[in-house]
Amino acid sequence: MVINTERRTLADALGVSPRYVAGEPEQLLRLVGDGAVDCVLTQLPTSITLNRALDITGELFRALARQGSLWLHVSADKDASLATRLAGAMQLNQGWRLANTIAWLRNVGRGNDFMNDVHPLFHFVKADDYYFDGSVLAATVANVGSTRGSSGNGYRRKIENSKVLNSDEKREAMAVLDDALARRDRGEISNFRLFLRESKIPLGDDSERGRSINSQGYFLHVSRILPSNFWEIAIERDKKSRLEVVPPRLARRVIYATCPPGGIVLDPMCKTGNTCRVAVGLGRRAIGFDWNEKFINELNAEQQIQARLF
Repeated sequence: MVINTERRTLADALGVSPRYVAGEPEQLLRLVGDGAVDCVLTQLPTSITLNRALDITGELFRALARQGSLWLHVSADKDASLATRLAGAMQLNQGWRLANTIAWLRNVGRGNDFMNDVHPLFHFVKADDYYFDGSVLAATVANVGSTRGSSGNGYRRKIENSKVLNSDEKREAMAVLDDALARRDRGEISNFRLFLRESKIPLGDDSERGRSINSQGYFLHVSRILPSNFWEIAIERDKKSRLEVVPPRLARRVIYATCPPGGIVLDPMCKTGNTCRVAVGLGRRAIGFDWNEKFINELNAEQQIQARLF
């Protein structure tokens, strides 16, 4: 596969997206033109050496658009210092700027042993004015964090069965509930609680909640989750190979925030293709490289089956 140097040519060369190609990542990256990619998300394996990792990140710097982002995780089970040494060398020798370091809790809910460690997820950029949609990132964090009242049915039953609220208050409370559910689904709020009047005797509470319950029969409390540097997203493993793969939740959050709609996402070590699938689902184009030809053959076969179905 030959990819010419213009952005338009790269997008055209992708054809059916995602596009998967087998080969050594650093060699395939040399075929990608300067500034042709908007966002890179990848996970380097534990077996990689510092020099080889730098070869890859050097090619990524050239191939990334000026306002693009590189999200990099290094599986450092064998060498705990590799991630730190790599990040330092990328900034010192290759011109990368470290925009952020995410503390990624990867083994969520698996006990209290040291395997529940926090790994660094590096966000590198080339320029200070890199593309970033913080509002979208806040929305994706909020949608993931919502737990209570997922369908609203519990609140609906309480409103309908209330012996204290009158018909007008019930109708207004239902409307407020529907609006809160819609706002949560759009990512404007992460969670909410709806408090209802439970007695005909007014509350002796002069707080905002007390006044609202006394006057309207209900009070809506909303919670908002803003983007933070601590992400709790469980790592995933491919069922066949047992290799660690990029969790779709992580890919979705990164691509939403740092790849413009219609942009091009690259994963130079795509393994089972999670990053590329998520990118296409979000309206971006995607290309994945991997040195494991078996992975690439399986991904291309999967793509052919989907093409026949649709």
